[in-house]
Amino acid sequence: VYLVDCSKSMGSGFESARQELLRSIEALKPDQRFYVIFFDADPDYMRVNPTNADNTQSVLATPEHKLALKQWAMGIKMDRGQAPYEPLEFAMELQPDVIFLLSDGEFPAGIEALSDRMLGTLVRLEGVEFTDQELGKPFADKGQQTLRTLTDCKGNTLYVQNSGYSDFYSQTLPSGHGSA
Repeated sequence: VYLVDCSKSMGSGFESARQELLRSIEALKPDQRFYVIFFDADPDYMRVNPTNADNTQSVLATPEHKLALKQWAMGIKMDRGQAPYEPLEFAMELQPDVIFLLSDGEFPAGIEALSDRMLGTLVRLEGVEFTDQELGKPFADKGQQTLRTLTDCKGNTLYVQNSGYSDFYSQTLPSGHGSA
């Protein structure tokens, strides 16, 4: 599931996010499934069916669905901003393998109040790296919960809590830009 921020705070980044979405969808194999939501004050749920109604389920990544998605996605315009509470809840109900959130990260206060059932959910972050201060350190200190700092190319930071009881706690943090 892809959640794409189309609020005005995205500015010129919106077009980059849309193009990255389309590139990612194009790379999917026909037996893989996808669903897309553009979120702002009035979220746009994916419409790739002949009736032009919101899809209620993910669809296979067939050439027809990819083309329909591209046509639909290119018609989405930026609007007033809003945190993706409702779209994120809907995405979780689809029980996807992964949820991609493409956003500038400017959410109204309260985003931290997401539902308890989302705690502990596996997420994948693209375009991040551990800060220079973290390089050379292990994922965690033995027997302790350890915070490590990720950053993106805009300088946004995120703290990742790693367990000192994990199988990989003593491995050295990777260097370079990638996904986590």
